[in-house]
Amino acid sequence: MDGLIATVVGGVIVTVLGAILAFYFGGLREEKRQRKEAQRAQRDQQIEKQRKLGERRLEALSEIQTRARALVEDLRALAERVPRHIENLPEGPTAFRTWFEYFDAYEELANKSASVSSDMASLRAYYRRYEPYFEPTAHGIFESFSKEFDRQHTLLSQHLYTSGAVRADHQQMKEMFIRNPNHPLILFGNALQIASLGTFNWLKSREYGQDLRQEFSNLIVGIKSVRKWDFEAHDAAFDEEIQKISDALP
Repeated sequence: MDGLIATVVGGVIVTVLGAILAFYFGGLREEKRQRKEAQRAQRDQQIEKQRKLGERRLEALSEIQTRARALVEDLRALAERVPRHIENLPEGPTAFRTWFEYFDAYEELANKSASVSSDMASLRAYYRRYEPYFEPTAHGIFESFSKEFDRQHTLLSQHLYTSGAVRADHQQMKEMFIRNPNHPLILFGNALQIASLGTFNWLKSREYGQDLRQEFSNLIVGIKSVRKWDFEAHDAAFDEEIQKISDALP
């Protein structure tokens, strides 16, 4: 009888110990499984984070390249419009209305230059917004482009409708045709022209022409520089960096 009891008790103990060990090791396996799942989830989150960061970089740098191309096209177009305007400088005695329209068109070129400068400032603000996401190579490409753009734009714009004499001449035109339609030169211009046998108009035309030619002579360096600017080197660098970001996407 005692042997039977001992056998039963022993079996119970073994069963209980087995259950305990099974529970213990089952818990270890579950804990290990949960730890692996947590690690996998963490890796997935990290990959997703890197993917989103890469896509943000890709989108931002592509936008910067597109806007940089547009800016350079605008600057180059301006550098071509200026010589055409210079070529159309009136020669000899010219009606005041013609001079007024010529000065207006020249001022419009300066306004376009200011607009290009404003667009570049907008691009810089966009770049600064995304700057923390970029790699050092992207920083270097943009900063190099920005510096060269400023140099080219300054060379062209620093002598574009900046002369005090030119502005004064244009101001006189505005006083005549916009602010004061009854300006004596408008009312009596033809009479003065006839009375002076054309000398009055000739003198004013010569004055305007000399002031403009003096300023135009300073524009040549800027025009040539913009024409020779090898922006394509910057453009290729943008392409390379964009491709690198694209290839690195998870």
